[in-house]
Amino acid sequence: MKVKTGLGQDSHKFENNLEKPLILAGVLFPDERGLAANSDGDVIFHALTNAISSITTVNILGSEADKLCEKGITDSSVYNQPTNSSFQSRKNYSSTSFKDLDILIYYLYICIED
Repeated sequence: MKVKTGLGQDSHKFENNLEKPLILAGVLFPDERGLAANSDGDVIFHALTNAISSITTVNILGSEADKLCEKGITDSSVYNQPTNSSFQSRKNYSSTSFKDLDILIYYLYICIED
């Protein structure tokens, strides 16, 4: 049995615009400050996409995600569709399934008051 391990990372600064909500793994946190990005800034979906891309060597975030944003598609869950397609179309990965997924979140928000 072959084991493939992908590692994905993503980070965004917090948005100054208080109207943009925080979205993590597709879950909306409306009372929290969102993350600055041309997409919805979902760092969990971005990191997952990067992890799959590290296995398939098909880069989705960047040029492919930018094309989607230009079309007005900012939902980061959509980014995983081409990633999964490239994963399933690869000869060596067509019968592969995910066994484990670990997510680690560091949340740092510094507020300095006068």
